[in-house]
Amino acid sequence: MKKLLLAAGILCLAGCTENETPEAEENEAVEEQQTEVPEERLTEGEIKQRQQLLGVLEDVVYEFGVVTDNSSFSDSRYGLAHADLIDINQDGQDELYMLFRGSRHHDSVFDHRNQDGYIVEIWQANKEAEQAVLLHHDFINLDSLAPTDMSISFVTTGKGEVLLKNSYFQSDEQENFDESVYYAYRDGTFEQVLTTYHSAGEQEAYRLDDGNVNRETFERRLQDYEGEEVPILKSEEGEKAFAFDTVDISGNIGRVFSDLTEGFNTTLVDGEEASEEAMADIQEGISEFTFPVKIDQRDKATYEPIITSLIVTGKVPQDGGNLDYFMGYNEETVAKQMKALHNIDVDAAALDLPSPQTPDNTTLLHYADGVFYVPPSDFHNRHVTREVTAAAKVTDDTYFVTFRDTFFDLMGYMDGTQDTDFDLAEYEDVPMSEWPKETQAYISNGIPSYAVVKLVDGKVQIPYMGYRNLTEAELESF
Repeated sequence: MKKLLLAAGILCLAGCTENETPEAEENEAVEEQQTEVPEERLTEGEIKQRQQLLGVLEDVVYEFGVVTDNSSFSDSRYGLAHADLIDINQDGQDELYMLFRGSRHHDSVFDHRNQDGYIVEIWQANKEAEQAVLLHHDFINLDSLAPTDMSISFVTTGKGEVLLKNSYFQSDEQENFDESVYYAYRDGTFEQVLTTYHSAGEQEAYRLDDGNVNRETFERRLQDYEGEEVPILKSEEGEKAFAFDTVDISGNIGRVFSDLTEGFNTTLVDGEEASEEAMADIQEGISEFTFPVKIDQRDKATYEPIITSLIVTGKVPQDGGNLDYFMGYNEETVAKQMKALHNIDVDAAALDLPSPQTPDNTTLLHYADGVFYVPPSDFHNRHVTREVTAAAKVTDDTYFVTFRDTFFDLMGYMDGTQDTDFDLAEYEDVPMSEWPKETQAYISNGIPSYAVVKLVDGKVQIPYMGYRNLTEAELESF
């Protein structure tokens, strides 16, 4: 797409009358044409740097999920609560900030994530390598916040420096103090640059970096660290709360995905829209794949969760017998469906799955002697509605699609309300927003997502589905 510079046109309107000559109109048209400026295209390096941050964000979403809409700080389950892009080092390249609740039940490669509490992470794209760099991480222990409240914010100082500020404060009969820790990107690293402490009461005290100072010195030094403050987490009168909008948490995270992939391709803007008939086929077919898993025929790391999704959603018959408490599914049957539905060739041995004889409680999928095994599980028992929001033609049989899911946590609803007789069939054709009031707390939106959809012999095949947009080259590869 192209943008027009309108300055010349405005000047002409100010100086011309209604009786413009054809020559004047022709000159104006030529002048406007000459001022057309093509939209800047991303370089290959810029795309790779953005993809590094996309990978980090995507991994957290798939590993931990997203906390439900309208969550409070203390009652949310584990998952990503907030993500944003911010230029920490003022180099014109945004860094990725995330706030999410970890879980001791996870086995993340990052040890600080494997505990129950909120994790702060800041990641920077790496120009010198293929992986993003973790600039900073912090852990907020929920148990330790009872006596001492905490807030987190970003501060842009008068000098334009961006600081991360963690503040602790307490006000009661015994003690009245506030303490802040400031972090900044300096000399190539993200580091703690200042701690401040102020206690009020009978004996007022001021400290900077553990050294006692007078009030004048304290306030003068603090001026360099004050400025426009954007809160992320705040606490008032002992109530800890998110300082950002929680009405549509997934939508906000989706906007970060969108911002990182802006300019990757213009298919959905400039491409030919799918016909009504094709759109109906796409809507019907893609709604059959509502298990929240990344699908990518190019990435073998996605094969295990795709196979798991086919099994737990009943896309393959249970034809492999039982082994102990595991249910078996023949490899040949699974491989046939993987090829038909996702154009993926499966080599079970290459997946390096655990055997049911030596089960691994960190994964559902196991394998032995030509049979995939999973334990019986209802963890996926969520009702999902999917709305395709746009579809554009890539080739005669290939379409690029955007969609968004809405989830109803049936098990959570039954546990929370003790209503075990709720009949989903009664509401199959009713928008979730019109469901009974008591169900609304268990309804949440998914992250706006993308898919490549092929219509093969009248059937839908999905070689790609995920939260990130594709580059032009990636889209053409399908």
